[in-house]
Amino acid sequence: MGRKSSTKKIVRELTKEKHPKAQSRKINFRLKIQKHQIYGAILVIIMISILISAGYLIFQRAFRSTEIARFLPEKQTVFTVELNYNPEHSQFSKTAKILEKYPYYSAQALKDFLTQKLQTNFETQINPWLGKNLGLSILNSKNTPGETFTVYFLETKDKAQAEKWLRQSASAQPYNNREIFLLQNGARLTLIDEYLFLSEKDQSLKELIDFSNSDEDALFDSSRYLRAKNNLPFNYIAFAFINFKNINDDSLTAFESIKPFLKFFDSEGLALVAMDEKFALQSFLNLSGEEIENMDFLENQEKYQADLAAYVKEDALIFWGGNNLENQLRRLILAMSGGDKDSMQIFDTVLQNYTNRYFGPEITLSLDILPLFKNEFALAIEEYDKKLTYKLLLKINNSEKALEELHDIFDNFAKVGSVYEKKIVTFTMADGTVGKEIMAVPENIRRQKLQIDDYDIFELTIGQKNSNIFYAVIDRYAIVTDNFDTMKNAVNMIKNGGKSLRLSKDFQELITHILSSSDEVSYLNFDKLMPLIFKGGKVPKYLLPLSSLTSGKNYFQDGVTTINYLDIN
Repeated sequence: MGRKSSTKKIVRELTKEKHPKAQSRKINFRLKIQKHQIYGAILVIIMISILISAGYLIFQRAFRSTEIARFLPEKQTVFTVELNYNPEHSQFSKTAKILEKYPYYSAQALKDFLTQKLQTNFETQINPWLGKNLGLSILNSKNTPGETFTVYFLETKDKAQAEKWLRQSASAQPYNNREIFLLQNGARLTLIDEYLFLSEKDQSLKELIDFSNSDEDALFDSSRYLRAKNNLPFNYIAFAFINFKNINDDSLTAFESIKPFLKFFDSEGLALVAMDEKFALQSFLNLSGEEIENMDFLENQEKYQADLAAYVKEDALIFWGGNNLENQLRRLILAMSGGDKDSMQIFDTVLQNYTNRYFGPEITLSLDILPLFKNEFALAIEEYDKKLTYKLLLKINNSEKALEELHDIFDNFAKVGSVYEKKIVTFTMADGTVGKEIMAVPENIRRQKLQIDDYDIFELTIGQKNSNIFYAVIDRYAIVTDNFDTMKNAVNMIKNGGKSLRLSKDFQELITHILSSSDEVSYLNFDKLMPLIFKGGKVPKYLLPLSSLTSGKNYFQDGVTTINYLDIN
């Protein structure tokens, strides 16, 4: 081998010496081509760029509907959702196939709805002028503070036909250079450029007409709307946008518990995309604030494989897992606060207060608890004997150290006595009067050591109701649960393997796709959850199609993208 290589090298060198002029001519020829073609190449690139830009504009005009956001006032719009109603579009046909077993989600159901709203025959009176885009919007009233109204919108592909139908079917009254039409069922309609708007109130349509004649900014002019739209798929069956900043307090009277949290959000866009056998729901939550620009924890630092799903039951109801809980919490706080520094500090304080409440002042969230979650973690809800059980799994580096830290945490939990029960306490006042009072009395917490397959399992028993917490460190894994059978199952799966969520069909077909771009994942098994949520196990028919939901998040400097796979029965 050495001799042949040396021979080839010598032949190449002799060849170079034998034809020096030919080699020189070859080099000069290459240089000459580069010099003559460089300007032509630049010109070609410029022409291609112009053609691409022009082609995109032509495509937008010819094949895409005019954005409904151009007709909605930015300062008043709370929520808008639009449906891609184009029977020739692949999204429409895929959606029809996925939902073919559910007639209340069919195209015919939509036709029946429009027939009822417009009081006319769909095929002969509506279909000839109906365009590709329809939906509804919720807006705050400009003239009546605190009031909101809903308007439906339908794109028209033939405005003259739509106007002809209106004049035949409704009475008209002029308003601000346009007309408002009144149907016999009390519905009001108006035409503004390519769109027909429908509402139950005159005032709502008058405000839209006034806006169309003004110089006020449309929703389409809003940076938050465009940022959400541009970060979501171009083709979809439905798109929605919500501006949390425009939600007024009066409209949240039925949601008092979540009202404080909504104040921290900015806005969010959502796109529903029909795939071959399921839906993908992607959202983009806008973040704002200078504080988020250099936050390194936003980046996806580690590749997450969801290995701990191998120790979760195949039919688990809920699974949430990821890497580095501290980063996940900081991201969540960032999303909740919209990047506001003061709000982020408040969330940090609240979390530490809860830590003090349950584990005492000697345990801190950042120094004692979060280090246990530095690697992969998973939280699951499973079912044993028709009872829901909770399971926490942690991947650890040092088994002895992790067990010591768990002992410290649960010792403090026992000392603080943070679990209370109501008791009637009898007391005697200074004047001899005997009284009774219902008081919250700390329950007694006891700890004992058990064994499963030669592994030490520690049990905390709380009060007379015998509520239990079990924890253990098995090899490189820490386990915390509220059920002995759950602990026994986890130990067996770590030791022997077996059927698990990680080997399930849902993991392979849904969760795996999420893992490719996210370092956290959540999974909801609707088939098992729904009967538990609704009284008597009677699930509303509109929720029956839902089989499972798998989600993952990507964090960027300007927002949070969530990818969801919605599996349909």
